[in-house]
Amino acid sequence: MNIEKTDQKIWLFIIAPILIIVALVIGIKESFLALILALPFMLLMKNQFLENKVAWKDEYSVGIEIIDNDHKKLLDLIVQLFKVLNKVKKDERAIEILDELIEYTVSHFNREEELMKKHEFPGFEKHLSEHDNMRQKIKAFRENITTNTNKVSSDALQFLQDWLVSHITVTDQEYAKFFEQKGVKIN
Repeated sequence: MNIEKTDQKIWLFIIAPILIIVALVIGIKESFLALILALPFMLLMKNQFLENKVAWKDEYSVGIEIIDNDHKKLLDLIVQLFKVLNKVKKDERAIEILDELIEYTVSHFNREEELMKKHEFPGFEKHLSEHDNMRQKIKAFRENITTNTNKVSSDALQFLQDWLVSHITVTDQEYAKFFEQKGVKIN
């Protein structure tokens, strides 16, 4: 699921039609007042809907609790970033979230890489390359966020969401299967 496109569809096919109907029923002037009163509620509901769409799914599990918990935290940080960057007035929280995402990504990748080394996962180098790519991308997003927030918002959210879900459901599943075949139990 693409967060940005889903967000646009919600605006286009749900919120905008509701606003048009309200304007037709109660009049244009009154609809501005209704918009001012209802907009915070609509934004809250829209963000809650998107958060549920990006939420953890059991199919993402690699069967290793500590790694699954890391993945849940990373997804949560992406949702938080979306919410902050989706505000009309951007704030410093976006930078804080990206900093936390960078820090958490590093610790998560280190944890995964240690497990792969310890158990001699044959796809380690390829996996490490994907991790390095992600490290570079989020650092670039961090460097660019103060100069071009909207561009960073769209690029960062799309990349982070696509990369993380793809990485978890494809690449991380490879070492999970390897560990399972080898009889490795990690708690």
